[in-house]
Amino acid sequence: MIALLITAIVMIAEIIGGLLANSLALLSDAGHMLTDILALGLSLVAMRFAQKPPTPSKTFGFHRLEILDELRKIKGVKDVHHLHLWTITSGINAMSAHVLIDDLLISSSAYILKEIKSLLHNNYRIGHSTIQFESKSCGDGLLQNHVHR
Repeated sequence: MIALLITAIVMIAEIIGGLLANSLALLSDAGHMLTDILALGLSLVAMRFAQKPPTPSKTFGFHRLEILDELRKIKGVKDVHHLHLWTITSGINAMSAHVLIDDLLISSSAYILKEIKSLLHNNYRIGHSTIQFESKSCGDGLLQNHVHR
């Protein structure tokens, strides 16, 4: 919370300074700091939700938000969606997710997969995960125009 407040104060100071000095550099840095504020805010919200106990409809509690936030922080990950968590049996948790990354060769994306699986195992005790990588060039219906006969 303190980091969020300090970052917001510095951003406001940069906006004021940038306008008074007619400095595009200060204004652009203030824009960058806005993205930092949004990331810190998302982390704060995720941490608060993760502290809530499980409910009948959210049997894994609210840990999905915390996991979603941490996955988005991994280098090379642009977005995470369709995140599903479940318990296979007592003490065995599983997860599946779609992860948006740059358009990479499979061999080049292996380090991202290794980091994701390590984070899930070490921080959340999720031993089984299925990750589907996606890139911006892979949209819905992409293969519909390339039907092989």
